[in-house]
Amino acid sequence: ISFAPMTPSFTPVTSPFDMSSLNTRPQKAGAVGVSLPHRSRSTSSVYRWKLNQVPTLPEFHPLERTAVFCENTGASEVSARISSTLRQRSVEASYDDEKAKVRCMTASGVDFRIRLYRGRGDYSHGIIVEVQRRFGFSLDFHEITCAILDSAQGLPAAATPSVAKTALPMVVDEEDDYVPPPPSSRSSSLKMISKMFETRDSYFLALQTLESLTDASRMGAFTAKSTSTELLNTENAVGSKLVELILKKEEDDVFNLRVMALNILANALSTVDGEISADLYESLRPALLQELKGASGSNALVAQQVARCFEYTWEDDEDIDELREALETAKMVGQARHAGLEKQTKATLSKMM
Repeated sequence: ISFAPMTPSFTPVTSPFDMSSLNTRPQKAGAVGVSLPHRSRSTSSVYRWKLNQVPTLPEFHPLERTAVFCENTGASEVSARISSTLRQRSVEASYDDEKAKVRCMTASGVDFRIRLYRGRGDYSHGIIVEVQRRFGFSLDFHEITCAILDSAQGLPAAATPSVAKTALPMVVDEEDDYVPPPPSSRSSSLKMISKMFETRDSYFLALQTLESLTDASRMGAFTAKSTSTELLNTENAVGSKLVELILKKEEDDVFNLRVMALNILANALSTVDGEISADLYESLRPALLQELKGASGSNALVAQQVARCFEYTWEDDEDIDELREALETAKMVGQARHAGLEKQTKATLSKMM
């Protein structure tokens, strides 16, 4: 059987227990655990997922090509490596000890799973790590997948990108005279998005469009600011829908719509320098503050965007001490589980000094 290195893809291996599809390279050895699974924290504040036992790979389970075999390494060491990489890469993660599985969501909206198995027969001396993409696509997901699989094997980690590459940069020719689009053009864009909100199936595309329209790095400062100003108008239909998505918390938000809505709100507040009506702010504040106070590994992306919103609005807050305390709580969660949340809460708190 050959264990040649491969490039991760998302085509399943259809033959039963095809161990030749696994990538194995030299790695650090570790003891093989045999006791019941549990989670524990190290002496530092950084969370370490530690499994002492994982299920054996089912006989006819079709492994994805994005799978590796970590030979002579225990489940506790492999799982700890994975949780460290997920934190560094700012991936929101919910850990399931019983199934040896992690439910993950990237900042760019890619929903995926990580599963751990013990090998069978000749491969019982190690752990199989499999990455399964469920929904979404982004330019940085390939890098994240490689980082997870490399770390599982104990290989050196690649440098973590400072900014996720989710979109192509805006190209501007400084010699050209910029002519802003007429107000009717911008209004028509929001009218089109308003129609998209009429059917649930179109929400994702509508929010993707709004993320671009409110992002000055993609659309330019003028377009982003004019769109943001309209969205923050309490009488705007699209803005009202955005607020509804933020305030209405759904347990099974498959498409990560609430995070997208909060990202749009943060974009808008950024481009208008935090100018927001008192009524709108007061309607949003309790829900946003609750996300910071109840921050955890499973809502890290929401908490990160909430902290970003407060970065532009904290000066007019009615209780800055309460807000600071909530940000400190979220920062501790970020330090343990999510580097992006840690970085954003620190940025917001630094402005409040």
